[in-house]
Amino acid sequence: YANEVFTATATLRDTRLANAGVAGKTVAFVYNAQTKNGTTDGSGVATATFDAGANSGVLGYTATFGGDTTYAGSNDAAKTVTVQVRPTSVLAVSMPGIYANEVWTATATLRDTRLANAGVSGKTISFVYQSVTKTADTDGSGVAVITYNAGLSSGTYGYTASWAGDTTYGASLDNTKTVSVTPRPTTVTAVSATNVYTLSVWTATATLRDGIT
Repeated sequence: YANEVFTATATLRDTRLANAGVAGKTVAFVYNAQTKNGTTDGSGVATATFDAGANSGVLGYTATFGGDTTYAGSNDAAKTVTVQVRPTSVLAVSMPGIYANEVWTATATLRDTRLANAGVSGKTISFVYQSVTKTADTDGSGVAVITYNAGLSSGTYGYTASWAGDTTYGASLDNTKTVSVTPRPTTVTAVSATNVYTLSVWTATATLRDGIT
């Protein structure tokens, strides 16, 4: 996987001696323009560790023995290193009890599932609520937030949060999360009528107020 360490392995053999391993010789490995040396063990095996790099793709490494006064130099053809994108997950949060026409905050966390669900920073999360798409970048903990107006109508809605992926981290999408929009509370205040004569017309007055504001 991208950003992980892998071990390059090569065996140096004496082809005049039934391909017996040759011990104590230096093999040079080259990967992504980096050169590292490994010394062959008693079986002729040499190893070197490399960081796969941040980008996925099909790469290669070579292994070369330069030769000495006893053994001629040799090298193998490049060997394939297939670097995969790191798997991720997006976890969004449901929002209960939002009043109509109020602003609420959508929250989602992007995690690296190969690294104990560690948050992934600096990546753009796409949110969709009531056909409105907004984007926000993840912070140092992998958390992205964006605000929406709940809308004028109460009811149960949903929003999604997704990560499109890049050359390092694979795409992921959380299940739709619930947004429960409730009617705004109201109060009605009527006014008492005084000094009204019989058979006369009077005016009833009441004021409807938003119970929140």
